[in-house]
Amino acid sequence: MATQCCPLTINCPLMPSLSMRSASPGGRCNRIPEHPLFSAGGIKLSWIFSGGLLRGKYKISDSGILSSMYFTISSRFFPHPLIQTDAVLSLDEDVLLTTEEVDFAFRVWQSFPERIVGYPARSHFWDDSRSCWGYTSKWTNDYSIVLTGAAFYHRYYHFLYTHFLSHLLHKIVDQSQNCEDILLNFLVSHVTRLPPIKVTQRKQYKETMLAGGGRSYPSPWNDPDHFVQRQTCINAFAKIFGYMPLVRSNTRLDPVLFKDPVSNLRKKYRRMEIAGS
Repeated sequence: MATQCCPLTINCPLMPSLSMRSASPGGRCNRIPEHPLFSAGGIKLSWIFSGGLLRGKYKISDSGILSSMYFTISSRFFPHPLIQTDAVLSLDEDVLLTTEEVDFAFRVWQSFPERIVGYPARSHFWDDSRSCWGYTSKWTNDYSIVLTGAAFYHRYYHFLYTHFLSHLLHKIVDQSQNCEDILLNFLVSHVTRLPPIKVTQRKQYKETMLAGGGRSYPSPWNDPDHFVQRQTCINAFAKIFGYMPLVRSNTRLDPVLFKDPVSNLRKKYRRMEIAGS
């Protein structure tokens, strides 16, 4: 049977200290290997800096990589006209995923194109003691957010994010330089009234230390202030939306025979179990 190639766009935003390293030959975003089950229709590298949006500054390399310079973190979800594929794979600069994990998530997204499908999950809850919404990254039996650090979604949400959402929501995200992924989850759940979809389980999907400028420094995900800021965002978003659109789910989709005690020769995604351990 002939293999059908399914085009997708890879959206990989880069922080200033990592941009030159990662966008150069051998950088993380350029090292996404070819896979026979899908083909990348283009790779979009967003260069995020503090300040305002620098419009019209982008270029296309011979390899089909679109490099664009933006000054706001919301620009990660800008509906760029050169993004022509329905599927968008969003990756952070420090994400750790194998080609098998990308392929499986893409196949799941093809069955649920209206939802966010990905790996890192978070959850919200109501804190009675503080009378506000809480945000947690603890491993529990349910979740309501799939982070766009490693996730698929439909490109139409770029248009809705940019043109449908209140400018107050964009202001919160751009001033804090945080929470754009949570806001996208709010938007998708508001439109679909459905939760995102988490695929398989991985204990660590990000590097704990990042290299840039000749030195190493901790990932922002390890910063306690980063976590507190995201909890503040959830309450601000819910207030502006007028309700809490996030929907909880306890469904996780795994490949057939995933972690079953059978021969690896019977499994299609043989390396995923090693990566998720």
